[in-house]
Amino acid sequence: MSFHAIHWALKQEIKHPTTKLVLIMISNYANERNECYPSQIHLAKRCGCSVRSIITHTKKLEKVGMIKITKIRKGIKLHNTYWVNAGRPREKVAHNTNINTIKNKNFLAG
Repeated sequence: MSFHAIHWALKQEIKHPTTKLVLIMISNYANERNECYPSQIHLAKRCGCSVRSIITHTKKLEKVGMIKITKIRKGIKLHNTYWVNAGRPREKVAHNTNINTIKNKNFLAG
């Protein structure tokens, strides 16, 4: 789950509530590279709508550039990979946690 992708999805201004719900749900499944691959049936169950509605709203999101859909065939089966266009999450900044650098005069070293 990418909190960055969910945060990005929540900030988007989308007029249709189902389209926004689909974007948030896809973002909920995104990994650190902003990609995920839930099935349309699973998304429909989680969003409380039909598979046809999921197809319609993902196409809308792809058309405006919020997601990218790649179809991958494995044998007979075909599944979608969704890429959320949330940008790159910020790199984590390592804070110096060395105990010797604490400058608190009330700190007792023992």
